[in-house]
Amino acid sequence: MQPIILISGEEGLDPQRGSLHFVLSKRYVAGVAKGGGLPCMPADIRGTGDYARLADGLVLTEGPDIHRGRYGKYYAFFNEMWDLCITRDDFEFALFHAFYQQAKPIFGIGRGMHLINAALGGTVLDKNKEAVQVQQVVVSEDTRLGAFCGDLPPVSGSGGAAIERLPSVLRAWAAGEDGTPEGIEHRELPIFGIGWRAEWEQRILGDLMTYMVTRCQRPQGKTDAD
Repeated sequence: MQPIILISGEEGLDPQRGSLHFVLSKRYVAGVAKGGGLPCMPADIRGTGDYARLADGLVLTEGPDIHRGRYGKYYAFFNEMWDLCITRDDFEFALFHAFYQQAKPIFGIGRGMHLINAALGGTVLDKNKEAVQVQQVVVSEDTRLGAFCGDLPPVSGSGGAAIERLPSVLRAWAAGEDGTPEGIEHRELPIFGIGWRAEWEQRILGDLMTYMVTRCQRPQGKTDAD
């Protein structure tokens, strides 16, 4: 059976119908499918425990910054909070902890990487949201992801939030020219993330999705009923 990969979506509002909806980039769906996984999207926080039991891995996608309160900081001005989504924060933090408790693979992209870092005790540094940076990423070959990816071409960053401090259970497998972690991995568990906009670098995203799915492979013939 194909590994079931849960992919978090973004919350939105349909202005024509006035109804709430979830948005999920087809790039993430295609990446999981190409890697051999069965992509699915969670829709109800009340089912978090069942999602973690039924799915084999979790992908936390790009999106707005997570609330600063999640890593012990605060907002000085109301206009700093305009693009937050508290309900998405609640849902994705709950999903992360549910999958983490079962030691199941988790892949964070952009916002998703910062969520992993914050959920495990790290902090995030806010940067210029308008800037888009293209920089060379330096890979640490003595890490699992560094050995898998090898040398990377220059990648595009969002210019938004960046990792300020990593908790002891995480380490950087890739860093920007200024030393800021752009790729992280758990020292023991199959949990990792990238900070740049992976949808802009399709080859890298495809390789990492395949890496993710292969770590979610079920033993031959095994089902959740076993």
